[in-house]
Amino acid sequence: MREPSTRVASRRPKGCTGHRRCHTSITQRQECAHCVAVALAAYVDGYVSLWPCTAVTDASPLNIHATCVALSVAGAWRGVLLRGSSGAGKSDLALRLIDGGARLVADDRTDLTAESGNLMARAPSVLAGLIEARGIGILRLHADQVLAAVAVALIVDLVPAADVERLPEARFAALAGVRIPLCRLTAFDASTAVKIRLALGASRAS
Repeated sequence: MREPSTRVASRRPKGCTGHRRCHTSITQRQECAHCVAVALAAYVDGYVSLWPCTAVTDASPLNIHATCVALSVAGAWRGVLLRGSSGAGKSDLALRLIDGGARLVADDRTDLTAESGNLMARAPSVLAGLIEARGIGILRLHADQVLAAVAVALIVDLVPAADVERLPEARFAALAGVRIPLCRLTAFDASTAVKIRLALGASRAS
């Protein structure tokens, strides 16, 4: 993955190696300013898989390529983690869910931490409130469309339609040591948002 050189200077500060472990000595979760600039430029330029160096300590969050939204279930916000390759439809599906009352937690990059048995999701600080609307650009959502953090209750892997099983067995995935229900759906079916709401309710009742 190349760095987009048209928007930020290519020269790195002393000690920056351009990857996640380049600043192990700085304060927890404090990013190298150069690499934050590269990450923002990459996000705007469409290189959404790039996330340069972030301080890594034992207490640092797990940063993954995923979008997270929060849906209200029985008066409580419950997180849905949308995973998939670039172009799988994570942001598009998130926008449809938000249009139906969900809130954005993080788009494309999500920080995960295990807290009191819950898998908590947050946006990296430089991306908080931002979402890509393909064909329009990077949008900053209103405050009432965003949630700072949420406990993840469901993971959705976005796959091609041919890979969606009609009657799948119950699946789970472990992230940061926390086991979460998992389902596999295609992003662009008209019914996908409804299926997620139903699956979230089912995961709550199980």
